[in-house]
Amino acid sequence: MKFTIENVGPIKKSEMEFGDLTILCGKNNTGKTYITYNTFNFFDAIKYFLHIPVKNGEAEQLLKQGKLILQLEPYFYNANDYIKKSMMSWIKQEAAIQMASHENLYKNISMNLTLDKERLSTILLGSDFSWPIQMTKNCSLKVSKNKNETNLKILLQNQTSDLPDIDVVNEQLEMIITAMIKSIIPDLFIITCERTGAAAFRSTFVASREIFAKQNADSKLIAEVYQKVDFRGYPRPMNKDLEFVVRFDEASQYKSFIVDEHPEILQYFEEIINGKYQLVEPNIVKFIPNETEIGLTTLESSSSIRSLMELNFYLKHKAKKYQCLIIDEPELNLHPEIQRKIARLLAMLINSDIYVAITTHSDYIIREFDFMTRLYSNPDLAEKLGYNRDQLLKADRIKTYVTSPVKNTGKYELQEILVTEEDGIESSSFDTSIEDMNFIQQAIQMGDVLTDDDFTPIDDSISE
Repeated sequence: MKFTIENVGPIKKSEMEFGDLTILCGKNNTGKTYITYNTFNFFDAIKYFLHIPVKNGEAEQLLKQGKLILQLEPYFYNANDYIKKSMMSWIKQEAAIQMASHENLYKNISMNLTLDKERLSTILLGSDFSWPIQMTKNCSLKVSKNKNETNLKILLQNQTSDLPDIDVVNEQLEMIITAMIKSIIPDLFIITCERTGAAAFRSTFVASREIFAKQNADSKLIAEVYQKVDFRGYPRPMNKDLEFVVRFDEASQYKSFIVDEHPEILQYFEEIINGKYQLVEPNIVKFIPNETEIGLTTLESSSSIRSLMELNFYLKHKAKKYQCLIIDEPELNLHPEIQRKIARLLAMLINSDIYVAITTHSDYIIREFDFMTRLYSNPDLAEKLGYNRDQLLKADRIKTYVTSPVKNTGKYELQEILVTEEDGIESSSFDTSIEDMNFIQQAIQMGDVLTDDDFTPIDDSISE
């Protein structure tokens, strides 16, 4: 599955093929947030905008004959064309609004999602279901598909004079086909860099929401409070992120598959934070360090605890299989040792059937994934070095990209970084800075003389 973005913000062109782990790195102000947010926006919106029309005459035949064999191959193998058309509709109507940006910024934007033909074929042949669909009080549809077949069998049951309108039948057929193709597109959950601020001011957001619920909605003051709490005017990814943080109480009513199937992930996470989070009345989050029963509020806790609070509630209450978890800078406010452990935790999530995508500036995280990749074929050595088997990743599951300047344009494009079992992740985005710092340290200790051939100083005109 490839997703392409062109001509938005500092991005000239971004083409990413998603892996089970997708890593996006690069210098500041080179478009990583534009890529991440627009990717989330599209995948979140396509669920509503994707529309696949059925051929003329299909609904009419069903109503006349009481049955229909609907061939699915033409719809599946033209799925990319349908997606592109729906995408253009979304860009025109929603893209700028969802990024809280001026429409001129999206005037020349182009996006394209290309689904893998082999994956489409797998979904088509692997689908096996039988659905009853009530159309009217006395009439229903029975929709079924067998594995390894490429058609839908549709029967009109309880035929009476109470038949549904042809437009309603046509719409239902379109919904069935669209739902099958949308199943290929993963659900996304995003944790943005704003998570530490959301954690710190969460109680204020919650209180404001409760005030609004108890007051007159026509009040100008309360309406202004609600507008802030509703996060209108923020980019949609940030909006969705903040809404989740404010509504931990609602999320906590549910249990993720990780709780029952992978308790070792939750145990490892609590080892990382050296404690646990607890949601207490009235809807207050406290952190309880190990070896104590004293609960600390988010304001009393360290910035690292605030940074990881949202991930805790995601793991326990929101995570779903085959979902894509996006984390913007997972290293935020974390000590290098914790950064390495978070990388291992993410590998455990990947091995439990959650896709992960991150943006990062952290050499520690990149190198940790590099180690876990190169150790994959040597589990005995990995165990001696402290890695569990479920923390190792095969190289072909990882896609890594770095933002690279396009000459004489002030724009950036994505360059793919090679990932192999032998060499791991080629981390050139960080190597120059690390090598220069090593050189400076050596020069200070040994008194070496710096020359232009040996060293390239930091360009202060570029924000690092």
